[in-house]
Amino acid sequence: MNTKQLCSLLAAGALTAGVTLAALPGVAGADTPTPATPARSLDVAKARCTAAIDIRLADLTRLDASLSAAKNTTAAHKGTQTASNTAAATGLTSLKAKIASDTDAATVASDCRSIYEGYRVFALRAPQTHLVIAGDAESFAVTKLDGVVPKLSDAIDKAAAAGKDVTAAKAALTDLQAKVADAGTHANGLADSVIGDVPADYNANRGLLDPARANAKAAAADLKAARVDVTTILATVRGTSTAKG
Repeated sequence: MNTKQLCSLLAAGALTAGVTLAALPGVAGADTPTPATPARSLDVAKARCTAAIDIRLADLTRLDASLSAAKNTTAAHKGTQTASNTAAATGLTSLKAKIASDTDAATVASDCRSIYEGYRVFALRAPQTHLVIAGDAESFAVTKLDGVVPKLSDAIDKAAAAGKDVTAAKAALTDLQAKVADAGTHANGLADSVIGDVPADYNANRGLLDPARANAKAAAADLKAARVDVTTILATVRGTSTAKG
């Protein structure tokens, strides 16, 4: 959980407590409120709800910018995820207007809860967007590396024919092929596995995105190792050392 999410949850907890207290007359230890007190409490609650909406709208804008800038995300995935983010922004904007017109604490409390339960911007839409981008980027990298493997293999053969010691290069090529294959397994279908998730899915299963996160992390580790293998191979075939006989 990042700082923004923690602050939002703390704000939500404070808001719920404040609205509940304002909605219940005769709370033990509370003086009889003056006529202005309920209005002030309602205004404070509305302000908190509005602030919670505003930070989510800003985050959705950033998410769409990330999608737009992502070079390796497919057009279909960009379109689908952008539509989900846009729908969330539209809904939150309408909810903001409704909260502004609410006249009682119970309705404000209900509307404020829907900011979280109905949209799940930080818990679902943000990580979902990043996973879609990561999944497509990893799939793209796997495809590129698959195309490079035959060229690297040919370069190793030529280096061996020229008398170079290619033992390390051959071992690196074997490892590279294994890492690329494993990365492909983890990245394949990753974006599609999360792109259709909606807030109700997350509400029913807080671990909804965990498998996709694990796959993205595993694919990233494989691709990092694959890059090391490529560096080892290139260093060998471009080097000047020769095999000793």
